[in-house]
Amino acid sequence: MASIKVYITEEEETKIVGTPKVSSKLSKKLLHPTTGNEMFFIDKNEGMRLGLINKMNFKNIHPIATNMCEITINIERI
Repeated sequence: MASIKVYITEEEETKIVGTPKVSSKLSKKLLHPTTGNEMFFIDKNEGMRLGLINKMNFKNIHPIATNMCEITINIERI
């Protein structure tokens, strides 16, 4: 009988130094309707380019711009 070996490698988290700066065209800021907390959304491609994939919540999509997902850290919109 043949056996199958599976190797799982975990990617190391990249350390984020400072607050990431993202263009205002590639990010959105919303206020949560019930709590009033700020929610930041970032373009998926831009977030991956900046190495923020570990901080992105792909399950929470922007209601209008479907190419944007929530980012769980604060960003500076420029």
